[in-house]
Amino acid sequence: MLNIGKKDEQGRQRRIEHRGRNLRASRTGGVALRAQAKAAGVNLTANTSRGARVSTSAGKGTQVALQNGRFILRGRYGSGPLRFNLSKSGVSLSAKTPVGSFNFTKPNRSSVKIAGIQLRGQKAAYLQAAYLAIGLFFQLAKLAVLALMVVAQLLLWALRALLQALAALPGGFRTLRRAVRNMAIRRRMRRERERLAQLPREDAENLVTGLTLAYAGWGRGCSAEACAAEEGFAAAARSVAAQLDSAFNGIPAGQRTIEAATAHFAEALRQQAEPGSLPEIVLTIDDFALVHGPRTRRQARLLEVIADFAGLRMEARQATASEGATGGVEEGNPEDNGERNPRRGEQAALDINTADADALVALPGISEVRARQIQANRPFTSLSDLESISGIGPATVQQLREAGVQCGPEAK
Repeated sequence: MLNIGKKDEQGRQRRIEHRGRNLRASRTGGVALRAQAKAAGVNLTANTSRGARVSTSAGKGTQVALQNGRFILRGRYGSGPLRFNLSKSGVSLSAKTPVGSFNFTKPNRSSVKIAGIQLRGQKAAYLQAAYLAIGLFFQLAKLAVLALMVVAQLLLWALRALLQALAALPGGFRTLRRAVRNMAIRRRMRRERERLAQLPREDAENLVTGLTLAYAGWGRGCSAEACAAEEGFAAAARSVAAQLDSAFNGIPAGQRTIEAATAHFAEALRQQAEPGSLPEIVLTIDDFALVHGPRTRRQARLLEVIADFAGLRMEARQATASEGATGGVEEGNPEDNGERNPRRGEQAALDINTADADALVALPGISEVRARQIQANRPFTSLSDLESISGIGPATVQQLREAGVQCGPEAK
């Protein structure tokens, strides 16, 4: 009765009305008797409320009719959400919605059906407009949420890619930090190029001496000349120390200036030193400085600068039980994979007068250059005689004694 409980194709309550064969009853049309007949493609309709109507089809979706002497033209075209409507007054555009239809060009022709009750005209237009506005708001909100999800996923992907790229770098964030620091050092080297030009660059031995004084002396906060005098350096080495202090007016106040001078020596030594000798030179310089105690924080930074600008790679390694904690320095790309100090293990005792070049170079404080000088000046009667060689002072001799090094007469 009155379609109550019946649903349309969209699952909504059908319009509440009664449509019998001859009886019609609805909220808007009231109660009326109706009769219809069809002949030769023409529909004849009589209604007690609306009068008589004669209608026929003028094409697909188009109807032409006469009702109580009034001409009627109706047309509806389109199968999607948008439809074109034809009437005597012209063409209009409407959209079908879940609650009815909204006419964009002629809103008063809109309709809405809520709980089976159908409304037409201006009130229906207001309800349809409100419905469309609410629907548009929710669609925009949905799009905004989707956009935020996409942006969040892109940011997460970019962050993951960045972290993976950093993790793939040798040493990760430490390598990145050192790369930034090295760029700052190179800028300082360009600003200090006039002072750096006063430092030796063409002689490998002087470069080693300058690097040793910068690392051991400046790294502990004293002048290069004071360090050379304390260690009993030869006259040539003291001349390099004087050049170093003179170029920078004593001890440079800025960390970047000290690093720039150290980088200058390391970079030049990379070009001048014999292939394969750089790791041993750096270890010898570090051994020399460690005689006076553990590295200072400044020396730890300078050691990284030396490795980076000399083209070396520092890496930690697991020591054997007899060696204790040791590390290694190898030639290659700059890299630091740990915090351990690059140190050599204890050396076996040997006679300074009979040891070959490889054994001498393995001793603390002895580079290849000094090893050749030792071989050229043998025999020695005492380890103290080694102080006559440039770059070997009392501290190095004491270190050799502690390592068990002897010479012929002392061994007897």
